[in-house]
Amino acid sequence: MGLMKVKLPKRLIKALGLKPGDRLELVVDEEGNGVVMEKRKSVVDEVFGLWADMKEDGVEYVRKIRSQWRKPPEW
Repeated sequence: MGLMKVKLPKRLIKALGLKPGDRLELVVDEEGNGVVMEKRKSVVDEVFGLWADMKEDGVEYVRKIRSQWRKPPEW
């Protein structure tokens, strides 16, 4: 099923720290009674700044790793 909009009570929105546009995953618990709501980060938010502390950029790193695929391992 695709995306749906749901209306939540203000106290729940405040307690979860939600903002307009945030995405939630609704999950039924193990016992089948009740719904657990989990705030989900976007993929962009998860990986933003990943290479900030790296000496080489991501493209150079991937090229280096892929070049090693063609070579036999050095034991």
